[in-house]
Amino acid sequence: MTILERFTDPRWLSNLYLVADGHAGTAVVIDSGAPLEPVFDALARHRLSLAAILTTHRHIDHTGGHNEIARRTGAPIYALSVEAPHVPGARPLRPDEVRVWGTLSVSVLPLPGHTAGHAGYLVHGVGMFTGDCIFAGSLGSTIGEGASGFADAHRAVGRFLALPDTTPVYAGHGGPTTVGAERADNPFLRAVPCPGAPGAPHRPGPRLRRRHQGLGPVR
Repeated sequence: MTILERFTDPRWLSNLYLVADGHAGTAVVIDSGAPLEPVFDALARHRLSLAAILTTHRHIDHTGGHNEIARRTGAPIYALSVEAPHVPGARPLRPDEVRVWGTLSVSVLPLPGHTAGHAGYLVHGVGMFTGDCIFAGSLGSTIGEGASGFADAHRAVGRFLALPDTTPVYAGHGGPTTVGAERADNPFLRAVPCPGAPGAPHRPGPRLRRRHQGLGPVR
C-alpha cells in the first residue's frame, strides 16, 4: 500500500508531498514549503521513518522546512547536483539516477529552466513530481532567481512529454493532473514545439480536495 499525502502552504500555495510505502514504513518528502506539524503528525500516524528530503529546486517556498524536517527526523536532504550548492546541507543526486528507499524507487529527472538544477522525481507506481517546471494548465517561469532560460524549459517539456499519458503529475503549486491532460489541454505546452505536444486524447487527472490533502492508498 502506497501512502501519498499533500500539504499546502496558505500563503505561497506551495505543495509538500509525503510519499511512503505503508507496509515497509519508509517515506520520502518532496519539497518542504508547507506547514510542518501536519507532516510530523502524518509520519507518526502512519508509523513512518523518513528516509529522504527531495528538493525540486532552491526557492524558499520549496525548501523553507528542510532544516527543521532534517533536524527532527534525521533524514538527509538531496538535490540535483547542479542545484545542491544552492540548497544548504543537500547531498547531490546525479541526473537520471535511480534511488531506492525501502520499496520506493525514484528516478531523478533534470527539468531545467525555472532553475538550472531543477529536478523532477518520478516515483514508480505513484507519479511524476514536477516542482515548478509544469503545473496543471501552466508552465513555470524562466526569469526568476537561478533561472536558466527558455531553451532549457523547452528541453524539460520534451522530457515531460516523453512520459506515458497516464502518468499522474503532482506539481509544486496547484492540483494534480496527468501527462495526457497537459499534452491535450495545456496552452503553454502547445506553444512549445516539442515532439508529441499536439492534441493527444484528454485524460482527466485525479480529483483532490483543497488544503491538506490526504490521498490515501494508491494502488
